[in-house]
Amino acid sequence: MQKEEEKTVLEEEKPMLKILTKKIDELNKTINEEKIYSEEKRKENSIAYVAGAFVGGLVAGFLIGNEKNKERRRNRFRSRVRWSE
Repeated sequence: MQKEEEKTVLEEEKPMLKILTKKIDELNKTINEEKIYSEEKRKENSIAYVAGAFVGGLVAGFLIGNEKNKERRRNRFRSRVRWSE
């Protein structure tokens, strides 16, 4: 009895599995096309990408360093306030 129920469940799920398989194949194809396109664009403008990464690194470094300096200034101010009390 269980085997018959399992067979019917599998038969009911087959159309859905076919649809899902087809959708996954379409997504894989699209992803591969986009990957190839982006690699070609990167090869065309390699200097621009390197320059953009460099500038992004400078900005990130500045922001991180700026936060550390703010924390140091706060700590210096707090230590002065404690001694003056």
